[in-house]
Amino acid sequence: MSRVIVNIDIVSDTICPWCFIGKRRLERAIRLFDQSADNRDVVNWQIRWHPFYLGPPEGPIVNKLQRYREKFGEERTAAIVPHMQQVGQVEGIRFSYGGVTGPTYLSHRLIDYVQQNEPASVVDAVIEKLFHRYFEAEGSIFTVDDLLEAIEGAGVKDAAQARSFMEAPEGRSQVDAEVARAQSQGVHGVPDITIGRFHVNGAQEPETLLHFLKRAATEATSRSEL
Repeated sequence: MSRVIVNIDIVSDTICPWCFIGKRRLERAIRLFDQSADNRDVVNWQIRWHPFYLGPPEGPIVNKLQRYREKFGEERTAAIVPHMQQVGQVEGIRFSYGGVTGPTYLSHRLIDYVQQNEPASVVDAVIEKLFHRYFEAEGSIFTVDDLLEAIEGAGVKDAAQARSFMEAPEGRSQVDAEVARAQSQGVHGVPDITIGRFHVNGAQEPETLLHFLKRAATEATSRSEL
């Protein structure tokens, strides 16, 4: 019996800590689903990432904590940092708030390039490396050189072609259009996840995501039997 396909669309930003947490929780939910004897080798999960701007779409690269303090204030920032570190620890993420932050359209262009040209395993490796560099290694993901350095070892075959794609003059308007499309569909916070036809906003717990994975898989299986 061939596997049924279930599409998972994730609207995300590369500087969104809850998006990193949401990725890990979705992975846990998929493992829980696939570990069931009844579900093993039943579903092919096809994950597609879509862009969102959590911060300003353009502007300077600035100190990360400085941006947090400007956005949330000193007192709230002092509470956010340890809370996110505690939540991240549960998911195996070591959040660190040193380093810089800035516009993310180039990272979205890179993700788009990889999704067009590489298998799902490489796409996942690239997403993971971008999140790791920004959130755990205090690294920059805001220039083309930063991004190409970040994804070394992820399996991207042609770094020169990836560079050209990121540097293409039409790139910014294409990312802007995708972000605007997501906003027009009611996405105003990320992560925003659609599993089959089921919509889930926020980094929900694996058990919640598993519930929707099961529902989407059941629907896909029923359609395949018609």
